Amino acid sequence: MSMEWINLSQDIFTGMPHARAHGDINITSKTKDISDGFVLRTTHLDMPAHGGTHIDAANHFFPGAKSIDQYPPSHFIGPGVVLDLRREGAVPVTVEDLNRSLNLVKEGDIVLLCFGYGRRFTDDIYHEHPYLSVEAAEWLVAKGVRIVGVDVTTPDLPGTHRPEGFGFPVHRALLGNGVLIIENLGAKLELFAGRRVEVIAMPLPIKDSDASPISVLVKDI
Repeated sequence: MSMEWINLSQDIFTGMPHARAHGDINITSKTKDISDGFVLRTTHLDMPAHGGTHIDAANHFFPGAKSIDQYPPSHFIGPGVVLDLRREGAVPVTVEDLNRSLNLVKEGDIVLLCFGYGRRFTDDIYHEHPYLSVEAAEWLVAKGVRIVGVDVTTPDLPGTHRPEGFGFPVHRALLGNGVLIIENLGAKLELFAGRRVEVIAMPLPIKDSDASPISVLVKDI
């Protein structure tokens, strides 16, 4: 066990994987010569708030609900658990799967679901990922957790498997009950699979935003 903080976020880079609906990520830099031979360098980020490792606020799906800047900082810091749910392909996590970890999950937890896909971030297979069943999402709500994180693009059914008129039922089940969602956690999540942890997942205070990029820091309790 390590008491050092580990960053679980994916690197941000031009062309990084993302949900098609959210748009591309482009990072550029500009330089300017200044006095005495020094050069000033400035990096510019052109990206959606939902790019990379990020957290969704309730107003992502519910107009008039809380935006990311309206949650207190304490909401994003605290005890949590990493559930070992590693599996292959677009298969659901069920209530039965979560019941096996019943004793690990506590009310008020930040729950991070390890599907084993963070290391596949730049592979095509990343978009053919496991997901939460609606019943499993409701199980987490009933347990009184405050944040659910995944090491895939979405806790909902992957895009290539969605029927026409898909309504993002897992997002609505979680966000509609005050449970925020972290997406695109990195490969180091697997280091903590099956363990209780301390979590920091602080968003940027972006006024009226429905999401924010974050660095997710975790250490053993």
